[in-house]
Amino acid sequence: MKITIKGVPPYDGEYPLEFDRLSNGQIRTIKRLSGYTPPEYIQAGERGDNDFLVAAAIAAVQRSGRHQVVHEQAFWDAEAGGIDFVLDEEDAMAGPPPTAPEAETRSTPSGEPSKPGSDTPQVSRLRSTGTDS
Repeated sequence: MKITIKGVPPYDGEYPLEFDRLSNGQIRTIKRLSGYTPPEYIQAGERGDNDFLVAAAIAAVQRSGRHQVVHEQAFWDAEAGGIDFVLDEEDAMAGPPPTAPEAETRSTPSGEPSKPGSDTPQVSRLRSTGTDS
């Protein structure tokens, strides 16, 4: 997946972002800026939650290493609609992640059953709309 940013100089451009490969710091950035944790990414993205989309874009720019300092306020000051998540050809062909059979569940630290891969969801096509749902 790639994030395309327009209207946020000097950060305009395409940035790769794989939600299943975020660092702890990037997950923390997304949570600090949007309030969402990894299991909530799909719903936040599908709703077009602007805070989530901006936070994910900031995490992508940080992860890229192209800029020594990322000024978060530049993203908040930019016009809404300038952040677009673009699926790679591989992502589009793969479709949604497969569901694991119930027999393959595992326990989380709290003892609750969890399906494999459910702690790092894949986010489909998302676009900043400037609305918070």
